[in-house]
Amino acid sequence: MQRRSSLFLAATLLCSFLELPARQATAADVSSVFQFRTFIQSVLETQPAILSAKADLKAAQEQTKQTAALLLPSVHLNASQSYNQTDWNHDTSKSNPEEVGVSLTQPVYNRATWLAHERAKPYVALYEADLNAAQQNLLWDIIQVTLDFLQAQEVAKLAKNNQEVLKNHLASTQARYQVGEITQTDVRQAEARLAQARAKQIGADNAVQTSRARFQEIIGTTPPIGLMVPKVVQANLKFSSEKREALLETRPDIRALQERLKYASLSIEIEEAGYLPEVSLSTSLNRDWNDGSNRGTPVDQFSISVGLKLPLYSGGMTVSRIDQKRAEKEALAAQLDLNRLQAMREIESAELSLTSTQAETVAYQSSVTAAQEALNGFQSEYEVGSRTALDLLDAQNTLFSAQTDLAKSHYDEIRNQYQLLLAMGQLRLEFFDIEKGALSADK
Repeated sequence: MQRRSSLFLAATLLCSFLELPARQATAADVSSVFQFRTFIQSVLETQPAILSAKADLKAAQEQTKQTAALLLPSVHLNASQSYNQTDWNHDTSKSNPEEVGVSLTQPVYNRATWLAHERAKPYVALYEADLNAAQQNLLWDIIQVTLDFLQAQEVAKLAKNNQEVLKNHLASTQARYQVGEITQTDVRQAEARLAQARAKQIGADNAVQTSRARFQEIIGTTPPIGLMVPKVVQANLKFSSEKREALLETRPDIRALQERLKYASLSIEIEEAGYLPEVSLSTSLNRDWNDGSNRGTPVDQFSISVGLKLPLYSGGMTVSRIDQKRAEKEALAAQLDLNRLQAMREIESAELSLTSTQAETVAYQSSVTAAQEALNGFQSEYEVGSRTALDLLDAQNTLFSAQTDLAKSHYDEIRNQYQLLLAMGQLRLEFFDIEKGALSADK
């Protein structure tokens, strides 16, 4: 109970720093944000793409252990038993020698092996970046299909409400026609608008079903009841030029290419190590039994040796491999520059889209307010006979269109907020911790 109170207090403090209407954070607000975080966390833990990326990372981590093992001594236990028989001049010699021994080999100097161990670090890091990219892309897919479903639901709700309004208007029009206040033309106009509203309702309901099917295809389950996507605090979407450049280097695709460049540089050094000598130390201790010549008396043997291997000629293989690795590194460097330019374009495009939808949301909000006031005025004037039924129907249609545009713009604004975070490489699960003050609990 104490922990729940602490979390609610943290969320309340969070909402006081958000750009929200003046109100207190409610328990429903806090629950909604935590529900969304819990939902996406459960999806991340079960999605095949994430599980595959985690398996690849685990496999890469094993390479670090394998390269480290090449630097350590290898110890072997050797044992053998054989039977020998020699025949000569009508005589026969037989023996049954046995041997048990321990051998140890330790690389003393092998630069290629040391570099291979160093190369394992960026190898693991690039798979970590790939996992992070997979998580961010899946998060983006979750947010998109959720927003598509919520937007379709909102439009369908507005279409249903519009249909009910027009249905009531038709009933009122028919009643007034019966008493001779209006003409049959007014009734037909009301019927036509109601038919149009029903068609829009059918289209909106179909959009809900389509978005639900898409949600289930991506997530693997139907949308939970009450699911919502929290808005991002505007302050978390403002980046200075210096911060933008710094964050750009943390994008998963940029970071993966940087690690691949490190891997390529070490690969060049490994090939260059082909010109260097290799030194190894070998030692062994054996005990032999030969029942033929020594009558079962054991013979102990000990040996130690230092081996030197110096490459003299490889037919141009080493030079060719070095040139190949250098060319691969140049290609990666060019790809990294290209990805940086593409990332900057994506960030600028996301910023422009967000600015545009924010302005559209404000404009559509004003449009809804004006359309509602106009409808109220037309309704009053229609009741006293100074406005026609067509005027009233047009006003209702204008309000419905404005409400629909506002709903779509609202969800597009949230979508563009997260698209900007994705472009910056900051769309991570940690971002959905409400205690950090990054998200708005406002729906």
